[in-house]
Amino acid sequence: MCRLRVIAMLVAVCCGLSASQAAASDATCVTDFFNGRPKDAPLDPTAADAEGMIRQVAASFNLVGSIVIIPCKLVSKAEAYVAVPCNVCAPGENDDKLAGEYILYDPDWFREVAGRERMQKYWIFGHELAHILNRDFIQRQNESQLDKEKRADFWAGCAVARMKGDIKSLDEIVYKLRREKDDSDGYPDRETSLQLTRSGYQSCSPEPAKPEPVTVTYKVCSGEYENRCQTHDVYLYCHGDVGAWAKPRCTSYKVQRLNSYGGNKCGYSIDAVICTGPK
Repeated sequence: MCRLRVIAMLVAVCCGLSASQAAASDATCVTDFFNGRPKDAPLDPTAADAEGMIRQVAASFNLVGSIVIIPCKLVSKAEAYVAVPCNVCAPGENDDKLAGEYILYDPDWFREVAGRERMQKYWIFGHELAHILNRDFIQRQNESQLDKEKRADFWAGCAVARMKGDIKSLDEIVYKLRREKDDSDGYPDRETSLQLTRSGYQSCSPEPAKPEPVTVTYKVCSGEYENRCQTHDVYLYCHGDVGAWAKPRCTSYKVQRLNSYGGNKCGYSIDAVICTGPK
């Protein structure tokens, strides 16, 4: 057993708390979740829906690992939180089983944001998961908060795209979550955030489905007299080269013999030319 060392906490929107105050709130929620809640006590009613959304976004980021999701009324909207064991602390100060990666969310906020604003949840959860994905708590802990928040805003836009949100929803989301000028407290301003979010959305949008190639089927009759041909679209004289006719007219083609019958000098044949990409 050893005391947990808080590596960092990063929030989706500025909530007026200092980093140390916010980290203390997060630690309280984590400790209460594992130690303070009766073993058989039900989770908050929002827990299943919130966990489902967060797992969806995490899967879309190929983010694997045991991220713990906890309802916490001490946070503003949602926060990412990471704690690791402290190897130089006195034993018994805290339980190192609490070390791990967490997403904490406010269940009241989660209930209030519904309907068309559902994408706001995906944006915020994507932003918070990005802090874990980008290793902002350990490898990049010495980088500026502004740089971390910018990267997370990019991934927030990506989350909206991968959850099939409309790019038009980004303006409303960012307008509500970012201030017009916010650089001083470590967050990008509204215009910068919107640019990053749009860039993330566009980078993660599925490529438009390629249209199915146009295919046209021609019936080609070969024989001595056209008026002796059965129903057809194209006429060629005796033993005409159907492939030679199709090659300059189709990107690709396939010839199938449909019928043949006797008559006149060379008999008659009916071929189907399945022409893909007619020119």
